[in-house]
Amino acid sequence: MVSLIELPPEIVHTILGSVSPDDLVSVGLVCHWLHNCLQHNASLYRAVYCNYFDVPPTKDVDWERETHDYLRLKSICDSQTPNKSELPFVHRTVKRLLQRSSRIKRHDSDTLFSHRPFRNAQRLADLFDAQSNRAAFLCRSFLYERRRNWTRALPLPDAPEVVAEHQMSAELHSLFGSVVLTTGTDNPVEDLDAPSPYAYAASKVYDMRENSRGSRWGPFVADGSCRVDWEKVEAILIVIRFNVRSKGLFKFPILHKYWDNAFVGSWPESYMPMIRDISPLPNDSSPLDLEDPYGVTGTWMRIVCFLDYSDFFRFNFPLVDRLPINMPRPALNQGEELRLVIMKLHVSRIDPPGEDDHPDFPVVHFEGSSHSMDNPWDDNANSELRGDVHWTTMSLFGGQPRWRSESVQIGGLRSGRGVIGNWFDTNFDPQGPCGPTAFWKLHEKKTSGQRSGGQIEAFSYLLANAISNDINIVININQNFANFGNGDNGDDDDDEEDDSDYQDNGSEHGEEGEEVEEVDEGEEGDEGDESEEIEEDNEGEAGGSSGHGDADGGGVEPDVGGNAGNAGNAADAADADNNPTELAHPAEAHSENGGVVEAATRDDP
Repeated sequence: MVSLIELPPEIVHTILGSVSPDDLVSVGLVCHWLHNCLQHNASLYRAVYCNYFDVPPTKDVDWERETHDYLRLKSICDSQTPNKSELPFVHRTVKRLLQRSSRIKRHDSDTLFSHRPFRNAQRLADLFDAQSNRAAFLCRSFLYERRRNWTRALPLPDAPEVVAEHQMSAELHSLFGSVVLTTGTDNPVEDLDAPSPYAYAASKVYDMRENSRGSRWGPFVADGSCRVDWEKVEAILIVIRFNVRSKGLFKFPILHKYWDNAFVGSWPESYMPMIRDISPLPNDSSPLDLEDPYGVTGTWMRIVCFLDYSDFFRFNFPLVDRLPINMPRPALNQGEELRLVIMKLHVSRIDPPGEDDHPDFPVVHFEGSSHSMDNPWDDNANSELRGDVHWTTMSLFGGQPRWRSESVQIGGLRSGRGVIGNWFDTNFDPQGPCGPTAFWKLHEKKTSGQRSGGQIEAFSYLLANAISNDINIVININQNFANFGNGDNGDDDDDEEDDSDYQDNGSEHGEEGEEVEEVDEGEEGDEGDESEEIEEDNEGEAGGSSGHGDADGGGVEPDVGGNAGNAGNAADAADADNNPTELAHPAEAHSENGGVVEAATRDDP
């Protein structure tokens, strides 16, 4: 019998290229000849990598290093007591594996419930299935530090290395997606009397002190840089997932898929439609869609959570409040309301990139609407993408700005996971309210069976039996009209003046399409009828947005207890017959890919 080392090199290469990375290490220990075969053999390591992982979208890969880094990651995670000091390496390697996951092209046959295996995501999900690995690397943010030390009050950390560690862990946890709602320790029976991680997450999400001019009232660090604050994103994800689970919504596949599975859609170009064969209508195709790199056109689902305003006010403004600024507010477990919304968006115009835009990413204008099932909201949904990807929107009631959202897109451009962020009062009212929101794409283009003024029939089966007193689902189309203003990255000093400009001109802008200008960080963006802008630069992290409101005064974000002067008040109810509009304008963010998208929203009669 011929031994392995006697075979022609091509056959040996084919055999070794089929083994797993773990076995490849063992092969190198058999003999010097096989050891030498493995040394600096990029072609062999490429074969092993591509047989075991997704084929990367780029060819610029150090195959040997990537294989050895995965083996090191696996060794760390296979330990019964993972070395927590390896967090920087784990963070870096997990992100790189996700970035090199298989991309979904627009004409691929994959759907959300029937698709190719995504091996990178599955390998990572297997590694982090162990509670010890989740505790060591996913639950190391300050939120979980508070949970583990629940018997004493901890001040906010200020040491840069500690803050960096918290951010890395929170980012990993956010990419993981199926956020940990248990103890966050490797001993699930420890400290059972402590508040849940949800209570600490809600404390962070609803703490008005988290919202500042420096953070743009969104999930960004408070230094004005618009870098993503992953601890805020993590807290928002925990709050939303807790509410989805507690209301029994995981029984619906569209919610279970993204909110209860590890690493699903956490990389660029991972969006897959729910049902590809009925979602795109052949006679509804548009040449503009082929030019849109952001994948705006389609049907999106949105979740919005909020507290009753009386609970919100008591939490933020107790009669005696001696809490230092460096101390977080106590755990919050009051219970929240939840709204489900369906939004429809389509591209209306595409312009070349401006002087300050990345040359590869155009300006995309689009229109859209939101729809309610039980109590139809005369409500628009508008979006503006910027960075990789930062979304900002405003909702108008009676021609006046009312609610605004600031969000980031987890996973990057055209990711399946969608957009996570905050909604709040458009005037940045220090007394609130505010709350978490998320939205993600369901379908390309129109939905089968949909007509103007009718129902979105293709979604009814998904949400059947999900309607309860605290869930509102939008499916009716009403005759509304909205225009967008856009302006580019601006000075914080100018924000207040710009906001007043929006408020003063809101009615005219929404009804007559007058121009509104906002100046942000020294750059000017002009704005015309029905426009909203998404911009991506080549320098940093993420951004994008969507917002909506309702003519009944409750709205998607705002139905928070009917307190006069706040969300759901009588003045809003009096405006029920007025068509609300939304005004969205750009906010700064940076990314590795650049581009601008402008959008407008209008409901056709």
